[in-house]
Amino acid sequence: MFIGTILCRFTLDYFTVRSKPSHQPDSNIVRSELRLIPAAPGMILLPAALLMYGWTLELRVHWAAPAVATGLAGFCLSTTTIPTMSYLVDIFGDFSASAIAAVLPLRYLFGTFLPVAAPYMYARLGYGWANSLLAFILIL
Repeated sequence: MFIGTILCRFTLDYFTVRSKPSHQPDSNIVRSELRLIPAAPGMILLPAALLMYGWTLELRVHWAAPAVATGLAGFCLSTTTIPTMSYLVDIFGDFSASAIAAVLPLRYLFGTFLPVAAPYMYARLGYGWANSLLAFILIL
């Protein structure tokens, strides 16, 4: 997560500053959508990290492989969360706290109920297919 946070620190403003017109360097016009660019690698890699984690556990691969998958998942989570929150702050301005408060309940619901359902899901499907199911949901 630390590496993902550092990546966002250096890339979050890069794309917005680079997109300003060269003939108006003092312009305050910012295309907020460009703040979402650093989230793209995390969105692509998170399903892969889930698949790697589940199947390395299922196949009883060396402990380092699931540890790498967990690190990759943490990287992906931080590189998707930080740009999303920055985007919300940019587009809602003075009302950004309300916008973030409106987005977080869905995140909290999944954070509450997925751990409750996870033991049953893993017992029924095994680590490989349970994480594959989560990866397929993310892909959709």
